Amino acid sequence: MAVRGTGLLAAALAAALAVRLAVDPRPRPLLMLLVPLAWFSSALLALQWIGGRPDPALPLRTAAIVLLTVTAFRAAPWKSMAGALSPRSPFYTLGLYLLFVRHFAAILAAEAWRTLRTRSMNAPSLFRRGGASSLVWALASIVRRTLDRAERFYAAQLLKGLAG
Repeated sequence: MAVRGTGLLAAALAAALAVRLAVDPRPRPLLMLLVPLAWFSSALLALQWIGGRPDPALPLRTAAIVLLTVTAFRAAPWKSMAGALSPRSPFYTLGLYLLFVRHFAAILAAEAWRTLRTRSMNAPSLFRRGGASSLVWALASIVRRTLDRAERFYAAQLLKGLAG
């Protein structure tokens, strides 16, 4: 049963990759997506192996979901979608959610690039003195800012009555 499910997940992953290539056939953006995804999936599988329960379904499912989500976000006509959302539409909540996710993903990505670029200017080499610790502090800063921003956003939604 697990092999059949894993085969199905591998097929879904291959389909997601094919759709991604159909949307944008340039190799560089695809590699910029696949390399971190492969690292994450490998680390997930290694942690499962260390725990004594390796299951390839979770890394394959994660990779397929990431590929499909990134492809959907790249292919969606966001400007026309934002103007076409009507509060009477049954897809209003879903569309609003997707617009929020896209907006905050772009903000967090820009913040991460800015932080890591600043870190690389201050400590150009990871292997020189202070290089690794500066990377750790930069990543900690990104996580802290992300949590602060998420808390502020949730508080704003509570004030407007949109959160649970």
